[in-house]
Amino acid sequence: MKKILTGDYRLVKNLNSHIVLNLIRTRGPIYGADLAKITGMRPSTIMNILRNLEKKGLIFKSGTGSSSVQGGRKPTLWEICGNYGYIIGLQIELNEVHGVLIDLNSRVLAQGSMPVEGKLTLEDLQSIVFRIIDTLVTPHKISRKNLLGMGIGISGMVDYKNGVIVQTDLMAKTPVPLKSALEKYFDFPIFVENDANAAVMCEKWYGKGKGISDLIYTLLVIDQNVFGVGYGLCLEDRVYRGAHMFAGETAPQPISIAEVLHRVAPDLGTDVVLNGVSLKTEKIALQHLIAAALAGDELATRYFQELGKILAKDLAHIINLLDPEMILLGGEVMQVGDLLLAAIRHTLEQDHTLGVKNGLDLKIEASTIGDPVALGATTLILQNIFKSPVLQAKNYLS
Repeated sequence: MKKILTGDYRLVKNLNSHIVLNLIRTRGPIYGADLAKITGMRPSTIMNILRNLEKKGLIFKSGTGSSSVQGGRKPTLWEICGNYGYIIGLQIELNEVHGVLIDLNSRVLAQGSMPVEGKLTLEDLQSIVFRIIDTLVTPHKISRKNLLGMGIGISGMVDYKNGVIVQTDLMAKTPVPLKSALEKYFDFPIFVENDANAAVMCEKWYGKGKGISDLIYTLLVIDQNVFGVGYGLCLEDRVYRGAHMFAGETAPQPISIAEVLHRVAPDLGTDVVLNGVSLKTEKIALQHLIAAALAGDELATRYFQELGKILAKDLAHIINLLDPEMILLGGEVMQVGDLLLAAIRHTLEQDHTLGVKNGLDLKIEASTIGDPVALGATTLILQNIFKSPVLQAKNYLS
């Protein structure tokens, strides 16, 4: 059970330290005087907090400003110390495990991938995790004692509280107690999360979701035979996982690429020409259509317009149920960007059977972060470091 800090001076002191640390993270480099103005704390209180954070190695003096017209000491700029520690984020996906290494300033220091074949066993996954960690940290001569934690994102149903992969098509057998299995080998915090949830956290921390209280991340997975949508739900500034940790999961729809092509071109035969290249209709992959659409191919363009209509009908249910401020779409398919977005917006506005109110002030945009799941997995650790100390798993400031 996590320790609850009681309401005495230690809690107030710790809360104040976290407030200051978070302000330095989000607004730094920043002067101590500005921190005092923003927080309303006394300059002496701010200075004591800054000295304590500097002593612990969490912040450093990154420069000085000009003296006032009256003269005196030059004000000091404060910034998060990136090399205080390092964080690993992993994405487990079909045919690959991808990883990133960041410092406490969220700078990406290294990236790496390991190919996988078929469905994984727990032993397979452990071995891959060990190898990818070495690939990330060894070139930078980072020891494991300097790692602050590791976050892992995977598609499927995930029990976040216990770090268990409950159900996924990527593992040979479920449930998989991944957190407890890895904690036998590592002494830093490990969190396991659904990939769409990791992606929505990434957008909140780094991307277009900053300052958005009610945000939905839509992770689109499309192959030759399946159209899958996973939703990362951030409601009232918190990731919503549901009573059983499975909110946002939907069953893949058996809508093949060929089926959608036949909808827009009923006379389509067994062969099709995309951007001047002849292909078997049943063998067309998403990348073939993306490349053709970006080159202006008419059939590929109509495919994504139809795909936008299909997706809009799914999104209409979510919009009517949760009333979000922003929906961000991610996945390989978003390489076509505005082509798909325009079709979604048009359908939502014009198809009155969907029940979406006209004039609804809703932003529907494409994610611009190239690696949202692995990078989002790092925020599982970052938020644990920077959040309030109440009910925190590990207190980095005490």
